[in-house]
Amino acid sequence: MLRDAGFRDVGERHLDGFAVEGACGDGPEPFYVSYCGYPKKPGTIGRYVQALKRAGFEVEPDMKLEDVLVVQRQPAGLVLNAPRSGRALLSAAIVCAVLATVALLASWMGTGQVRLAGGIGSAVLGVLAAFLAGLWYRRELDERSRGEQAI
Repeated sequence: MLRDAGFRDVGERHLDGFAVEGACGDGPEPFYVSYCGYPKKPGTIGRYVQALKRAGFEVEPDMKLEDVLVVQRQPAGLVLNAPRSGRALLSAAIVCAVLATVALLASWMGTGQVRLAGGIGSAVLGVLAAFLAGLWYRRELDERSRGEQAI
């Protein structure tokens, strides 16, 4: 869920990010999410909490360790229905915009049916790109307003 929300996990390539411990298995025990990195980035744990709560998890800070969250397990159905990152919408909008540009160039350079198909394709793909970008922007505004309300 954290990867889908745009966070990265700590590893050989990234020396800061989140780490999850105890998530294997189907038992009722909670698992732990922590921020690993130096220097500490203020607010990172708070963003983890927001992303996990949006996904339907119950989250609380660990009383013994700083920058560690205790996350209660959820039934698989709840986790699967969690909201996804807007990255897919933005990527689709970019792809449509690039294809619209290619179709526009084809309509300028082509003749006959190529010109007609390029013009129509450019218009359709351009509208689709604008629509997807609008959906992405709307989602970002909603996420920001939810984040401000949580604070």
